[in-house]
Amino acid sequence: MTVKMNPPLCYIVVPAAERGERIGIVKRGETGYYTTDLDDGSLPTIASSGLSVEAFVRHMNSRLGVTEDEMLHMITQSMRKEA
Repeated sequence: MTVKMNPPLCYIVVPAAERGERIGIVKRGETGYYTTDLDDGSLPTIASSGLSVEAFVRHMNSRLGVTEDEMLHMITQSMRKEA
């Protein structure tokens, strides 16, 4: 049986975060997440695309080849003490 590794990173929506901190990055094997400035208004990314934060995260993960299940697994792993 082949075990599939998680992708190197994925984008996530950070619940209840302020504008400018709503999109995070989870990295394989690391605990926690990194905030981004993708929704702070300084970049034309979300505003010009017309996408919601959630749709933008799905779009970015799709471009990386990350599935919804992989993203959810990576979020769960990032919350464990030993990611």
